[in-house]
Amino acid sequence: MRILEIAGSGTIGTSSAGPISTVITKLANEFAGRGHTVTVADRAAAGERDRLDPRVRIRPLPVPSAKGRFGLKTPLDPLLQARSDLGFLKGHTDQQYDLIHVHDGSHILALPPLGHCRLCSPVPGGEL
Repeated sequence: MRILEIAGSGTIGTSSAGPISTVITKLANEFAGRGHTVTVADRAAAGERDRLDPRVRIRPLPVPSAKGRFGLKTPLDPLLQARSDLGFLKGHTDQQYDLIHVHDGSHILALPPLGHCRLCSPVPGGEL
């Protein structure tokens, strides 16, 4: 199975991973260990991803703007960032993956309609 794990913390597979990033790392490693093709979409990591199975591919997400859209911080910034992330991944979702596992509810709201692909996610707006 071709699996896409969508994160965004920049800590997947690193020593600075928190509880959610640790779960994502474990899932990705277990899926890869069972022969699945696994890709993790995540921000650039400050440290080595030495806890991530080398068979797991990383697709980098863009770094969010520190000022937000139009230079202002707004409550919509997380949703706008999620739309930007998924725009960046456009062309790498429905046709390339059998399963998309979303770990941030804001990404669900920005996902394009998917055809054959199955979507696994927390409740929109929440996190695993």
